[in-house]
Amino acid sequence: MPESKDSRIINGPDNTPDSTVHIASSKYRPDIDGLRAIAVIPVVFFHAGFAGFRGGFVGVDVFFVISGFLITSLILPEALEGRFSIITFYERRIRRIFPALFAVMLFSIVVSYCLMWPLAFKEFGQSVLAATGFSSNFLFAFQLGYFDSPAETRPLLHTWSLAVEEQFYIGFPLYLMLAVRWFRPALRHITLAISLISFGISMYFVSYFPSAGFYLAPSRAWELLLGSMLAMGMFPEIRSQRIRTFLCLAGLVMIALAVLFFSEHTLFPGASALVPCLGTALVIYAGAGGINPISRLLSARWLVFCGLMSYSLYLWHWPLIVLSELYLFRDLKYSEAAVIILISVPIAMLSWRYIEQPFRTNRLVFTRRRIFALAGVSMAVTSILGLVMHVTEGLPSRMPVIAQQMAQGANDCRQFSGQCNLDDLDDVRLDTLCRLGSSTESKPDFVLWGDSHAKILADGISQVAASNGRSGLQATSEGCPPLLGVIRRDRRYGYCRAVSRATLGVISRPEIRQVIIAARWALWSEGTHYQYEIGDEDDLYDKDDPSQILSNHEVLRRAMIRTLDELRLLNKQITIIAPIPEIGWDVPSVLAMEAWHGRQIHSEPKLSDFMSRNKYVLKLLRELQSDYHFELIFPHEYLCDQAICRVTIDQHPLYCDDDHLSKYGISYLMPAFERVLRM
Repeated sequence: MPESKDSRIINGPDNTPDSTVHIASSKYRPDIDGLRAIAVIPVVFFHAGFAGFRGGFVGVDVFFVISGFLITSLILPEALEGRFSIITFYERRIRRIFPALFAVMLFSIVVSYCLMWPLAFKEFGQSVLAATGFSSNFLFAFQLGYFDSPAETRPLLHTWSLAVEEQFYIGFPLYLMLAVRWFRPALRHITLAISLISFGISMYFVSYFPSAGFYLAPSRAWELLLGSMLAMGMFPEIRSQRIRTFLCLAGLVMIALAVLFFSEHTLFPGASALVPCLGTALVIYAGAGGINPISRLLSARWLVFCGLMSYSLYLWHWPLIVLSELYLFRDLKYSEAAVIILISVPIAMLSWRYIEQPFRTNRLVFTRRRIFALAGVSMAVTSILGLVMHVTEGLPSRMPVIAQQMAQGANDCRQFSGQCNLDDLDDVRLDTLCRLGSSTESKPDFVLWGDSHAKILADGISQVAASNGRSGLQATSEGCPPLLGVIRRDRRYGYCRAVSRATLGVISRPEIRQVIIAARWALWSEGTHYQYEIGDEDDLYDKDDPSQILSNHEVLRRAMIRTLDELRLLNKQITIIAPIPEIGWDVPSVLAMEAWHGRQIHSEPKLSDFMSRNKYVLKLLRELQSDYHFELIFPHEYLCDQAICRVTIDQHPLYCDDDHLSKYGISYLMPAFERVLRM
């Protein structure tokens, strides 16, 4: 293939032309900076919660493909000519990444110090440490669990994508150096093979480990390598402007379709990521052959400038959104989100002009030695700050004593989060369920069965059982209703159904004479979370009608009857703990912030609201009680008065989050536990 303006031949090991490999031109392409703008704008509007941008997160995938293309265009020519320096490469990365990143981190730390309650500030310290070491993708992949604060409250959540890129850049330059030296003729084929392996990992993870698939580099590497293969010139140059225009337009349409029609429910990345990634690749590929009307539009001055400052805009907009919501203790309204975006733009412009640019261009002041020294100091400072935030439990001393007392209520949820949960059916098969009540010398005669609401009550039930000389077993599984034959919409389909059947096997033992059932009945009845609580709908399917023709109400009624029939056949004493009042907002953090900043954020929920939300399930329980003659405990009778459901008594929070009781809250149910365990 003859050398052209846009590509050049790579000589093989025998110094003869290898017509199978060429490199795309490394000349500046303003259309790619315009494409950066196309990537960052949907991300910003997605994070701000604007309708029509539910798939805006794919902008990150656009960035990945662009990054792979640009970094390969930079490294490969130097590697082929034997002048590539790993030190120079990382110097360039530090100049590009570090200044704005650490400015944002320090800003977020200072503002979070003034806004975050201790537990959140402690967790934020972990984020700071992880972001400093470019490993935040690992933290978020494995930390966002059932009792953890929502991802939307983490100011450095967006640094996961930087971590993916930097982890890719650890191995990729070394790979190129070795491949160019030893496997130059096969470079493209090897890169393609690695890409396919990464894509296969992505397909597997998205089906079985979705959080890991989203955050971790092995399932994202193929997106960067797609850009790399474009830079390696794996595809022939397109000489027809008409075809280039069509492909460029098709690529933008693919990106737009992903932004408009993808959502948080889309299995991603996996095969779905092909849409925005291939779309990005088409835009880059079509622009490589020369100017076309679409690439000319992407080269518009305002769009290019937006692309140039896209890194700063990406870094700044998310912490501003999160910290604003932390201050308000609610989601931003559309008007407020628009204001935050408008504020983010000039901040990003200033960041690009006065933070990014000096470190990248002023090499007389910021020499290589100084750049590496400043990088080391920056990492040391944020590491120390993050460590202090974590080790000191979020620096509670910065808050008044009463605010500290309120915030400590959240520790109860944390304490129970990893204890005695049925994560493996072997716990049932091997008879290793947690014991409740008196010592192991007493044979268990009751079972506590339920979801996380039952789990959080276990300690109080255990205390009452011990005082009555009784022992029991805890069979609780977070997110699984204690009902037979019920299937959940999400991936806990089989497990919840299996754990209920296995629990029934334990209950059927002759020595077990009583079963206590507790659950978040309002959630299973209505299928929706409450007020400001974050969470997807929880639709239930009946085992006999998985097509979901039935409503949650009807599925719950059938499942309750089915379960009670089985327990009656086993001749067991049954106690059901009715719905615990949901609050709809995180009680410890809100009460702590109210005590700290002296302003009311939320009002206590009305009893009438509780009765309205639980109207169906309360009626159902009373009807079934008359038929099956089980004991009923009504927590709202202990936690609510005639007007409101209390969230605090004697300056102690009754809840450890927005719907689980704290230890202090559980103490108010002890008389009810005493009544049923004395039977």
